[in-house]
Amino acid sequence: MILIFSLYYYCTDISNTVNRLDELFLCRYNSSMVKPRGRPPKERGSTKTRYLQVRVSDPEKTAFDAAAGLAGLDVSAWVRERLRLAARSELEGYGKPVSFLKK
Repeated sequence: MILIFSLYYYCTDISNTVNRLDELFLCRYNSSMVKPRGRPPKERGSTKTRYLQVRVSDPEKTAFDAAAGLAGLDVSAWVRERLRLAARSELEGYGKPVSFLKK
């Protein structure tokens, strides 16, 4: 709790002891302490630009949520991982190139 008596700031600690706050202590802030706002930018080419919408039933969604949780992933990452595995298996089975694999 901060109390104001005349021109000085005072605070109380847990034992209700009143202490005068030093102005220099309170104003020790400079421009080097400013952190950049927002999340850091992603690397070029690592952002997802396309959107895939899939309709599922309630029981399917519940199962996907549970499976993603067990894998430690969010549902989007879990579904993307599983689709990539299925697409790779199927395309390689037909001898087709897999476009998302690095060459």
